[in-house]
Amino acid sequence: MRPEFCSSYIQTAHNRVIDEKERNPHIKSSCTTVACVVTDFRTTVMSHIGDTRVYFFKNNKLHFQTKDHSLSQIAVEMGRIPLRDIRSHKDQNKLTRVLGSDYYIPPDCDIYNTPLQPGDGFILCTDGFWEYVYEEEMEEDLRTSATPDEALAKMELRLLERVSKFNDNYSAIVAQVKD
Repeated sequence: MRPEFCSSYIQTAHNRVIDEKERNPHIKSSCTTVACVVTDFRTTVMSHIGDTRVYFFKNNKLHFQTKDHSLSQIAVEMGRIPLRDIRSHKDQNKLTRVLGSDYYIPPDCDIYNTPLQPGDGFILCTDGFWEYVYEEEMEEDLRTSATPDEALAKMELRLLERVSKFNDNYSAIVAQVKD
């Protein structure tokens, strides 16, 4: 498994966003984010652009999460704010990398070279999801659920209890390795 797989998928998505913007002038300024996981179960490549995240769990514990391409992530890396404050930071929605912009910056590709085991899991989600569902809660819901669908339903209930009517849209996928 090579990172070029994810990179090529994301490059294709970027080109399609550009093509759609050219066909539809009313979305001329629109851009989006993306996350991608590709695995052969021996090697796993996790890629993303923007503030759509990939979370990787081993034994229902957070093992890895992507770093956002945002000004608030830069503030975290510079030590100006703690990671826990990224959700509410004033620059959280100011992105440094997106699909559909006039310039293309390739995705970050993180490679995990250890075989996946039953129970290992992934959550791919937009900021409208992770702003309201905390990592510790993701771990709990994965641990206490029989299926990925059940875990996702629990997380969505948490989100819906917390959102305001002005909430950003959200998307999320939960996937787990089975026997």
